[in-house]
Amino acid sequence: MNKQRIEFLDIAKGFGILLVVWNHANGPFSYQINQFHMPFFFIISGLVYKQTSALGRFAKNRVNRLYIPFVFWNSLAIWIEWFLRRNDFSAVLKHEFLILFTLSKADQYFGATWFLGALFLVSILYKLLDTLMLAQKYRDNIILALFIMIAFCGFHFSLPYAISRTLILSMFFALGVFANSHKNLFRIFDNPYAIIICTVLFIIIGPYDSVRMAANEYSHPILFIAGSIFASHVVLYLCKILAQLNSSVFPAVRKCLVFFGKRSMDIVIWHLLFFRIGIILQMYLNGEAITVHNALQYYPLYDSANGWFLIYFAIGILIPILWCNLLRIGPWGKCLKRIHAA
Repeated sequence: MNKQRIEFLDIAKGFGILLVVWNHANGPFSYQINQFHMPFFFIISGLVYKQTSALGRFAKNRVNRLYIPFVFWNSLAIWIEWFLRRNDFSAVLKHEFLILFTLSKADQYFGATWFLGALFLVSILYKLLDTLMLAQKYRDNIILALFIMIAFCGFHFSLPYAISRTLILSMFFALGVFANSHKNLFRIFDNPYAIIICTVLFIIIGPYDSVRMAANEYSHPILFIAGSIFASHVVLYLCKILAQLNSSVFPAVRKCLVFFGKRSMDIVIWHLLFFRIGIILQMYLNGEAITVHNALQYYPLYDSANGWFLIYFAIGILIPILWCNLLRIGPWGKCLKRIHAA
């Protein structure tokens, strides 16, 4: 897969992970970013989906790259928390059971890893349907229609453990697969005029579209879908353009985005945890007692005003990369690499 990487998709992943951390740091325009940044990641995942890969090989890859990191780090977090607090042991066992089925997460530590569990379930389900319909000529169309119906259920029923959110996002994964399989059909939208129209429409939709995916709350589901598609198309188009530019400045920007794209897993897993550096720093500056109990009261931030969002953003991007470089050193690093958890 590394030999066959499409650079603009690495750039898109890098741009996407910057948007995620910026949104979690509550930077300017977070309201608009929140309306499309997770659908954007699922669309990208659909674009890199390989229909030719055998089911067994695909499942093994998804287990290694998504399921094991999700289970490993969230399980580690809840057992460390239990050891520190000695809370209800039966509740911890229940939480562990839910993690094994990708239905829960340790919010205070690796909250953003819900994405890994959701993408694992969605991609495995898509691959199962794709394999069952292998002889069906219009299987992409049929599966997309099925996932649209699944998303419809997600919008109308608030299921426990954020299952509704996963059902809704599955539609964007299927849309990414469909777009990749029908490039000629969508090529007419790859032009500046279409991009301007999509941008204007997203700007118009924005004020009327309120999104809280964790709570399964959408002011206008149709606007959310349309806005996510418009914004995602604009970002992908810009990433394609950036991949082709060769001036003295753009190659450096391109290399940075590709680097962040390849390290997006590190950033997804660790950025919310390392936000606590900013929280503790602000607690110290404000004269608050710095204890584990007090620090855990703030999530995901202490305060993003007065430019602090930039500090959280820098912490959320740079510290996870440095930390994961350390994790990969020595025997411990070999162990983590073997289980694909770091």
